[in-house]
Amino acid sequence: MPIRVFQHNVGPGFNIDNVVTGLVLAGIYQNPQIFIDSLVVGLSTFQSTNWRERAARIAVEVRRLNPDVVTLQEMVTISNQGLQLVGLTFSDQTTDFLPILQEEFERLNLRYDLVQTLPLTDAVIPLAQGIFVRYIDRDVMFVRHQASASNV
Repeated sequence: MPIRVFQHNVGPGFNIDNVVTGLVLAGIYQNPQIFIDSLVVGLSTFQSTNWRERAARIAVEVRRLNPDVVTLQEMVTISNQGLQLVGLTFSDQTTDFLPILQEEFERLNLRYDLVQTLPLTDAVIPLAQGIFVRYIDRDVMFVRHQASASNV
């Protein structure tokens, strides 16, 4: 019997490479404002992304396709703390896409078990004592509740 797989790159909603490039260039040119500017663009874009809406669309697609396995790439968590202390207008917060998606699965009565999480990146960028941005990237795999994970 074939196994049906749904695979999707969720993405953080902004280009993390631009933020990393800003960090590198800030070091090369000894100008921290280069990094701050790239961070502001990245965080602004991230915060304007409606994670609940994105998760709901993924859950609807999973329900429509009814796969045995769901694999998702770039299931990010982004935390920031203390940015107001350096003049940025971002409130302290943590956004973790995984529990948001799991809530949407539950809302649609999709019964999938999280069977694997593959950590990829866990980077903390300190700006000063107690002021930081943290970026966590991971891939995840869900298996339909009735299926045996050992068969996947």
